[in-house]
Amino acid sequence: MEATEFSTEQFRQIYPDGIENHYWNHARNAIILRFLKKCGLENHEILEIGGGRGVVTRYLHEKGIPCQGVELAPVEPVKGTKGYFFTGKNAFDMPESFRNKFTAVMLFDVIEHIENPLDFFDKILRSFPNAGNIVITVPARQELWTNYDDYNGHFRRYSMGDMKALTSAKIIYKQGGYFNHMLYPIFLLYANLIKQRETKLHAPAGIMIGVHRVLSWILQLDNILLPLSWRGTSCIALFKIIRT
Repeated sequence: MEATEFSTEQFRQIYPDGIENHYWNHARNAIILRFLKKCGLENHEILEIGGGRGVVTRYLHEKGIPCQGVELAPVEPVKGTKGYFFTGKNAFDMPESFRNKFTAVMLFDVIEHIENPLDFFDKILRSFPNAGNIVITVPARQELWTNYDDYNGHFRRYSMGDMKALTSAKIIYKQGGYFNHMLYPIFLLYANLIKQRETKLHAPAGIMIGVHRVLSWILQLDNILLPLSWRGTSCIALFKIIRT
């Protein structure tokens, strides 16, 4: 098997309405935005490939990032994404005029579903001729593997060493690191003692939205204040495409 795809049931489990208010998603959105600005990509035309229901694309779009998104599965996108987030579409089959306008590609929690990510990178290189950057997030650290990874069809969880090894003659690692450091010991406890994680995510409602905001801000401070080299539950990285 070269890649795994979410079923309709998995989409319902992981992307329920309002999931953007969950502390993990809310923090990750902000961390991604900060990283894009750090890399100088905030004014680039960016395409998110494998964007689920469009939670990240909508967030970035609302923050002024000129981005669009494509999801292979025929799922219902989140509200407010009409015209810039497309579901039931293969990004590589989109019209040439569409593909040619992007100078960066985003893959957020995508390549862990792909057995041979370098082959996928090469496909991006060939299909998006003006793209010079790839930004990636992945689940981190193989020691954190649980039933959650099995359920979601992951091939691996990545260390930063694994990320840096995702290089070829034309695609090279530039910068990145771990985030969600404070969650690492909690996830490690689950992996080694409890061994089971809830596979269904629940969107907060009412007063719990406020609680999740506070947790999100803690993780955002975690990302700002703690060294990127410290182990976390996720990785983020920028890769440069070298064209000759």
